[in-house]
Amino acid sequence: MAHSVSQPLSEAGFVSPALSQRAVMFAGIVAFHVVLVYLFASGLAVKTIKVVFEPAQVEIVDKIEKPAKPPPQLTPTFEKPVIDLGPPPDFPLNIQEDTGTALTAQPTVADPPGAATVPPPVEPIRLVGRHQLPNTDDFYPAQARRGNIEGATNIQVCVDEQGRRVGDPKILQSSGNEFLDKGALEVGRHGKYARSTRGGAPISNCYGFRIIFNLH
Repeated sequence: MAHSVSQPLSEAGFVSPALSQRAVMFAGIVAFHVVLVYLFASGLAVKTIKVVFEPAQVEIVDKIEKPAKPPPQLTPTFEKPVIDLGPPPDFPLNIQEDTGTALTAQPTVADPPGAATVPPPVEPIRLVGRHQLPNTDDFYPAQARRGNIEGATNIQVCVDEQGRRVGDPKILQSSGNEFLDKGALEVGRHGKYARSTRGGAPISNCYGFRIIFNLH
């Protein structure tokens, strides 16, 4: 006679649905952590986070406005007005003012062509008194006398209104000999001179003299 042994369902290989669902969830959590640890270890998670959270770069570009075309410049033109005064009158003009005084415009008589303006006459210069020059023998240079040298020198002497000599005499034309020229200047320094007048008024003047040195 056979004997049957009865066992509980859990021991016979039957799994309850609640136990199976918990096992799947546990396995999924374990797999997620394994993948996350792998990503951190390989650096992929850091790259992914950087890519996901990298801030966007925004560049502001100013709006380029097209410059307005300047208006054309206008060059003003000026025209000289023409005034027609009509033909000139052939008779004198009598202009009557409010005061009752009449002004008569006299015609201007032009000089005939070729007429020269005559300058007023110039009063001549007159001498008052006489020139007094010393004897040339008294100033004959000894060097020229010993060499029998003769000659003549033209000099100029200037005087003031009173006839007094102003400055030293000047040589206008040399005699060709230095000693004779110096003797002529000494003659001019020791002379006395007349006064000059023009129209009765005293004036300064310059005189020219020819000083001759002659041994005979």
